[in-house]
Amino acid sequence: NHAADRLAAAPRDRLHFEHFLLGVFAELEGPQDEAGLAGAPDWLVEACRRMREPQALIEGVPALFRLAGRSPEHVARVMRATCGITPSEHVNRQRIAQAAFQLRMTSRPVTAIAMDAGYENLSHFFHVFRRLHGMSPRRYRERLSVA
Repeated sequence: NHAADRLAAAPRDRLHFEHFLLGVFAELEGPQDEAGLAGAPDWLVEACRRMREPQALIEGVPALFRLAGRSPEHVARVMRATCGITPSEHVNRQRIAQAAFQLRMTSRPVTAIAMDAGYENLSHFFHVFRRLHGMSPRRYRERLSVA
């Protein structure tokens, strides 16, 4: 809605229209979090990419280890050395990115979104969401929703 409002106020030219469309297409593609994987080995980049799949998000850290095809200790060492975070933190970031995308793009209940992202404990979901976004999921939706 915010992007549409900006487009309505912008000059009627191709540049502004294409800028609007690129933003819409970027939103529709979903969360992407590969910038923090620069320098990581290909097997880790691929495992992290596959962690965006719904079933992997629900399974959590064990899915990351399984998808990486390496021991949990090795994955944790390499992730900390190349990304500066733990596997748990990576999974939480992926889950919250997916939840934030759903909050922006749908009107589904926050509880359903949290469950789909792999959070059985809503209190933990709210805590992690607030830590990563600086606001509650409801406020995030009110400020950034396109649905």
